Amino acid sequence: MTRAALYPTLDAGETCATIEIKITYFRPAPAGTIRCETVVLNRGRTIANLDSRLYLGDTLIAQANGNFAILKQKETAAAAA
Repeated sequence: MTRAALYPTLDAGETCATIEIKITYFRPAPAGTIRCETVVLNRGRTIANLDSRLYLGDTLIAQANGNFAILKQKETAAAAA
């Protein structure tokens, strides 16, 4: 849920991996459409922090906060030659 909001900020050749995520559940969601709103709180060169809130209608049912590593893909030997 959270990491997808980071993808548009990545440059070509970058990817990301979850370092840590904490999810707090407030209410059950027995049925219905769940909406997720995510904000990139901080995006540095190698680490990003994102905050997500999940809603069922107008009711906040969960919140997540995560730290993500921003990784640069290494060149392959063939590309470097």
